[in-house]
Amino acid sequence: MEEDQTKEVGTERDEDQKDERLDWAENPEQVYIGTKIIKGIPMDHRTFINKIKHLDFMENENQPGYKVTYPDGYVRWSPKKAFDDSHRLVTAGEFNLFAM
Repeated sequence: MEEDQTKEVGTERDEDQKDERLDWAENPEQVYIGTKIIKGIPMDHRTFINKIKHLDFMENENQPGYKVTYPDGYVRWSPKKAFDDSHRLVTAGEFNLFAM
């Protein structure tokens, strides 16, 4: 009798994924996903430093970004790309679910 030489589709890939999961499980660092509801207003870095922090802007290049206010009142500036990559605008329906 001939032995069945067929291999299940995806078996090798499944084994690779199992190995990756084991690596994550053995890593002592814990993995988190964080979310915050923040307020943001478009503001370039120079304006933030001058108007919000009341300091002289000493850098050569100004860049676009956002003034960010956290629920605890902490205010910081975020570069536009970093802000856009990690935030999205709350819809009117979502806004009605919580009070800012």
